[in-house]
Amino acid sequence: MTLQGWAIGFLQLGALLLVISLVPALLLMVLAPEAAALLGTFLVLAVAPLGALSLICGAILWVLAAIRRRR
Repeated sequence: MTLQGWAIGFLQLGALLLVISLVPALLLMVLAPEAAALLGTFLVLAVAPLGALSLICGAILWVLAAIRRRR
């Protein structure tokens, strides 16, 4: 697998983790602010940082792949 393939994989994983964590939390916040707030908080605090880290790593790998491709 190439460096660009890894970068795309990390970017997709990061985006998926952020969607999995933020969408339910926002829906719970809007639709039922007093019920099940713990679940939304857990998702945001546990999964969202991992998704953000994945996105950052994917972006770094993508830049490195672009630099290697130009050489």
